[in-house]
Amino acid sequence: MVFFGVGTHQAILTVTDGNGQSDSDTLSITVNQFTLPGIIHEGFEGSFLPNGWSIVNHDNGGTWTSDPAVGGYSNSAQSAKFDNYNIDSQGSFDDLIFNINGNQLIHQPLLTFDVAYCRWGGGYSDSMFVAVSTDCGATYQYVYYKGGVSLATAPDNQSAFLPTADQWRTDTVNLAAWAGQSNVQVAFRNKGAFGNILYLDNINLGSNLGVQEIPTNSDPWVYPNPLCSGGMLHIIHLPSSKLALWDSQGKCVWQAEGEESFHGRLPDSLASGAYILHIEGEKSLWNYRVVVE
Repeated sequence: MVFFGVGTHQAILTVTDGNGQSDSDTLSITVNQFTLPGIIHEGFEGSFLPNGWSIVNHDNGGTWTSDPAVGGYSNSAQSAKFDNYNIDSQGSFDDLIFNINGNQLIHQPLLTFDVAYCRWGGGYSDSMFVAVSTDCGATYQYVYYKGGVSLATAPDNQSAFLPTADQWRTDTVNLAAWAGQSNVQVAFRNKGAFGNILYLDNINLGSNLGVQEIPTNSDPWVYPNPLCSGGMLHIIHLPSSKLALWDSQGKCVWQAEGEESFHGRLPDSLASGAYILHIEGEKSLWNYRVVVE
């Protein structure tokens, strides 16, 4: 086997038949460098699969497809779906995968996506995982798992699920633990149990739109930093906001709300280490790296 570097190369192909007769020809081979994206903003509005995405069908059965008539919150035209209503995967996995340059996660590590799902009933209930790999899918670490009633956004339904605008939910996963990795692979994994249709839409990761990374006089001011487990957290210049603290494994360990300012005590159980303080206002997002000592 011959491996070529990036660029255009000349190769000679020789074919020999059973009688020893040979013929040769010269081929021109161009190898282009594939550049991993730094931003994922996917609403499945174009062709399926999106460019750079892939599918792993573990049981060679049903798989992820596009739904041209259903979109998140009815604000988009299309979505990705796994039809567990008509496909009995018998507990096997099916992955919808993208790769990203993890250097972007240093600035914006939050993965958000819209999901819609309902169970067929108690005995027929599916699950979805979000899994992360840095070895091209050889091993994965789960950062999100919901199944059955915890995944559901609508009541049980014995017909094929068609979500209304209010039967969607936006979920968030923190991928700060993989910041700086050159190749981060993220898989949305369906575990089917002959339940009902699972929809996925509006996947966003790494976008700097509306994210303030360098504080200005009008941005929230967070102090002290480092913090102490069980100690006070103070934030001023704060618009009406939702606050969340995410640990390095992508787990939300604390939540609160504030307006104009916030002065509150953190949980006593916080372990030492680095965290992402996520502040979500009406029009802007801020992410601050804070340390608990």
